[in-house]
Amino acid sequence: MDELDKAIHMYKQVLEIDEKNELACSQLLWLFMKTKLYEEALIYSEKSIEINPNNYNVYNNLGYVYFGMDDLEKAIECWEKSL
Repeated sequence: MDELDKAIHMYKQVLEIDEKNELACSQLLWLFMKTKLYEEALIYSEKSIEINPNNYNVYNNLGYVYFGMDDLEKAIECWEKSL
């Protein structure tokens, strides 16, 4: 198991204990974005936004997820929300 896999596993364990842990959700979003597992990243972006709809970092990262999925329109929307 590499370091990214370990981090994913650990943050998922945090969410088992505290499903509203904003940091764990946003970190999982970032990790799945980094590994190009965009569908997983979308799941954690939705959870992050549900917990804190004012977190501009989540919208910024979500923009990169949509960009990676070749959905430029949604990417731009997210980036605008992050401003």
